[in-house]
Amino acid sequence: MPVVTTEGVPVQGATPVARITFGTRTTALRIPASDPPTFPAAEGAARPANIPRSPEPKAVLSPYRLAGDRVWVPAGAKATVAGFSLPGLVYVGRVLPRMDGYGRNDNCLIDPGMTVAKSNGDTSGQHMDYWPAYESMRPSSRRAFLEWLSGSRSDPSAHIGYVFVH
Repeated sequence: MPVVTTEGVPVQGATPVARITFGTRTTALRIPASDPPTFPAAEGAARPANIPRSPEPKAVLSPYRLAGDRVWVPAGAKATVAGFSLPGLVYVGRVLPRMDGYGRNDNCLIDPGMTVAKSNGDTSGQHMDYWPAYESMRPSSRRAFLEWLSGSRSDPSAHIGYVFVH
């Protein structure tokens, strides 16, 4: 959310200046004298009784993202699947309905109950489908996918299907 501040009190007839800060970048904004700026009161200041409060915006949540038992693993957190430590930005669980209604789960859902090969991951992607999904991968492909996810996720030799599933 931008932070808006004013520079002093404008002189009669002068153009007021506001400074808007987005992160570390500050921009000066000149406002015509015919349209003076209004700024929210400082936190804790009394609000005039004649100004009604704005209703709080309500987020519209997708029913597809509310169903199931999936867990979003945020950045900085880790999930362990088949012995692989996955550094966040993944969905892990058994059910995450697809938004388009095709298939049982979203392609990106990592189901910890599915079989993963003990060795010899399909790093070349020769067993990957044209429209890849974690649930439709062979165990050897799941292993290669989890190996890629648990690493830096920047290996240029990784099969593009693993990137699409992520």
